[in-house]
Amino acid sequence: TTTTTTTTTTTTTTMRTVAALAAVAVAAAAVARADVYMQNPRGSNDRNCEGNANRQNAQRLFDSENNAAGGYGCAPSMGFYEGSWLTVEWTTQHGCGNDNTHCQVILQYMCGDKDAKDEERVRDGTTTTTISTTEPHRKAAGGLAYMYGMHENQMVWNACAARKRNMGLFIADRTLNGNTAAFTRQNNNGQRHGFECAEERDYYP
Repeated sequence: TTTTTTTTTTTTTTMRTVAALAAVAVAAAAVARADVYMQNPRGSNDRNCEGNANRQNAQRLFDSENNAAGGYGCAPSMGFYEGSWLTVEWTTQHGCGNDNTHCQVILQYMCGDKDAKDEERVRDGTTTTTISTTEPHRKAAGGLAYMYGMHENQMVWNACAARKRNMGLFIADRTLNGNTAAFTRQNNNGQRHGFECAEERDYYP
């Protein structure tokens, strides 16, 4: 039996880290993993603008480890003002938060430099295809938007694919098919999800 629990929390800080990166407002790109569905800010679950019930590509931006029916499609950007409070809402599956289970909800987020080059900024892209390693900044038809969505940039993936994995991390009884940081207990075949690094995603802290 799967139990779905909804929890709401309000940040107790004024998001100074985020505010420092934008003079007036910032846009948030929400990511949720391991059967956690982000409600506010909206979580994409790897969707782009596909209108069908299920997402089309679970490797587009990141490994959510969620089922294909979750997530919000493309919508107008969300903005948050400097000094304001952000209410974060999510739905957690598998009985988290009752007397029979123990779990932790870790909120992690990534900020971009407001002075970064356009091609280095977090973006949605116009296709559901996973970002290319040979043409990551290819423009879509018309040349006004980038074709591929991107969270982490290619430098993150290149470093991950070249770095030896931490041999002290828990892998249970899994056989990993490689020894770089792209291979983990939950990603034993080293599947690429956008430019995300599996070892940084699957282990905390």
